[in-house]
Amino acid sequence: METGDSRDASLESHSSLQRPRDRRGTPGARCSARQHPCAAAGAWLGTLIVLVAIAIPLLGNATARAALHGLLVNFSRVALISAALLTLTGLYAARVNIGSWHALWSSPYGDALVRKLWAVVLAAGLGAINWRVAVPRLTLGGAQRFAASGIAEGVAAILIFLFTAVLVGQPLPLE
Repeated sequence: METGDSRDASLESHSSLQRPRDRRGTPGARCSARQHPCAAAGAWLGTLIVLVAIAIPLLGNATARAALHGLLVNFSRVALISAALLTLTGLYAARVNIGSWHALWSSPYGDALVRKLWAVVLAAGLGAINWRVAVPRLTLGGAQRFAASGIAEGVAAILIFLFTAVLVGQPLPLE
């Protein structure tokens, strides 16, 4: 960061601290493009992991399952909005950070990004199954299906976090 820069470094990712400007030299766009995905990822994937960890021990109780059903239906709305925000900001960040289709397929950064995107597709697909199949069947006794799909989606979320850690350590193709 430059001296005199008034942005709060605690709100930015490690990657943006290493590379505070995008390829156009614009610091503000990089800052907001990094903050919104962090909030959206926390709202979707962080909450998902907590919900699954809380829900699984309670699945044997019919009253708890009914309460969990309502909670999970509300969480689905948050997850959909967060996933949409992640998609928009992710497309923007990919365009700014990569710059070309060739760099996506031929650079270490692009390779790491593609791996992360596959994990996002997996998590989103499992989330769709949970939203449309497992959660509606939860009150009908579908606890095992919810547990299995919830754990699978949680593992996919952890993979996203791991691939993100690898991604931010890669040099940008434009550098």
